[in-house]
Amino acid sequence: MFSIKSGFSVKGLIFVVTLVAFVGVALWGVATFLLPGDAGGTASIGGEHTVLLRNGRIFAWGNNQNGQLGLGDTESRTSPTPVGEVSGWDLISAGGQHTLAVLDGKLYAWGSNNTGQLGLGDFNQRNTPTRVGAHADWTHISAGWGYSLAIRNGELFAWGENRRGQLGVVGAPVARSPVRVGEYADWTHISAGVEHSLAIRSGEIFAWGYNHHGQLGLGDTEDRGTPTRVGEATGWTAAFVGVANSIGIKNGEVFGWGWNLHGQLGLGDMDDRNVPTRLEGHPVWDKVAVGGLNSFAIKEGELFAWGFNYSGQLGLGDSFSRYAPSRVGTRNDWEAVYAGVNLHAVGVSGGELFAWGVNSSGQLGVGDTESRGEPTSIEVP
Repeated sequence: MFSIKSGFSVKGLIFVVTLVAFVGVALWGVATFLLPGDAGGTASIGGEHTVLLRNGRIFAWGNNQNGQLGLGDTESRTSPTPVGEVSGWDLISAGGQHTLAVLDGKLYAWGSNNTGQLGLGDFNQRNTPTRVGAHADWTHISAGWGYSLAIRNGELFAWGENRRGQLGVVGAPVARSPVRVGEYADWTHISAGVEHSLAIRSGEIFAWGYNHHGQLGLGDTEDRGTPTRVGEATGWTAAFVGVANSIGIKNGEVFGWGWNLHGQLGLGDMDDRNVPTRLEGHPVWDKVAVGGLNSFAIKEGELFAWGFNYSGQLGLGDSFSRYAPSRVGTRNDWEAVYAGVNLHAVGVSGGELFAWGVNSSGQLGVGDTESRGEPTSIEVP
């Protein structure tokens, strides 16, 4: 199995991911952060771990070699396991090998910290939730691969790996504590990826970091080290990053840009785009999830998927990639969906939690390490 360590490049990751398509090996991944679920809870998918926030409690499962499950050890789990005895958690976000959470406005972090992604001022790993600083007004969090983004009082902060400018600040290649990004104080949405980031303020999307495939949506392939507005459009309500692709939502419509080798933009082809391009044929989507190489969306309770599918991560029961949205099964009560670059996904249907895709570290939470090509029910304590 390939193991992607912190400090890798997106070029290297893209090479490995492309190789996966031909030899079928498992892959480490990165977190992507999506719209919250309903009765089933709110989930977030990391590299090879999954976290769930349900009724104020955090549950975690999957790979735990860096303490990213927050259970006080480094033993992996194949089923949802409660994280401590604390309840009342408000937010959760899984990164490549670390996790962030908010309790009563206070920020906590745990897991790998080799690039300072925990924001604790050092590079020491933590195996249990550890408070970050003294502030108690954090409202948004997004854990990426080796770095983190968060918002408090409308101000944007970043810390961790910065070699590609993914923190949005000019300076050292690593920040061990939260650093303010720019001067704006009205940020409303953030998404941290592998080596590029997206954020929204006043309905406008801003992008920064690595841009080899046009994933910043700026009409070129030049990197940016600080937040740069994407086009002139307004009305954006959400934006999410994959490995080297991006998805934005405006008036319920989905737009994609960046890397598209496996059809992950859903545009019917494999051509990259360097500006936001509308996904035709589906005017309004209710919820959207972006994985590293695939995407999901819900429309009127029906779940659709597109992109890379070698390991069945689209949930369609086969291993053929799709270049346009394809319906997943026949259920019509999907409420939420979450995806990760490590080729697995989690969804909520009828108040029940389901998972599918790669399961090499138990990240599906179904009690074993066998992959699933179709949605499989997860039992949560």
